[in-house]
Amino acid sequence: MRQFVHALKKFWVYHIARVRVPKFPQDAPVRVAYRFFGKVQNVGFRYELSEVARLLSLTGFAENCADGTVYAEVQGGKTRVEYMKRHMRALRRASVSAVEVQPLPLVPKESGFGIG
Repeated sequence: MRQFVHALKKFWVYHIARVRVPKFPQDAPVRVAYRFFGKVQNVGFRYELSEVARLLSLTGFAENCADGTVYAEVQGGKTRVEYMKRHMRALRRASVSAVEVQPLPLVPKESGFGIG
């Protein structure tokens, strides 16, 4: 099992390293709650979310829900947060059928992106 997990992490790291992040304008920070529906658990979805958030300098967290969805709160520049959502919808190893979006108040002095 340990070798399988190691191989899986190498696979994810390889694919995440291929993500090319465009230049983004400086825009106002926002915080958004996303709920991703579809085949989003057991495919490395939260791990990818956290790594792409790191690449985009976003903060927040992501967690699996009992109903099979993934809930995430993402904070950063509006354009970067929207790019994150589009990237995750296009993820080939997952199958996102819908995304609920809800604006939230900013969390001051938040740092990093956690996986719950």
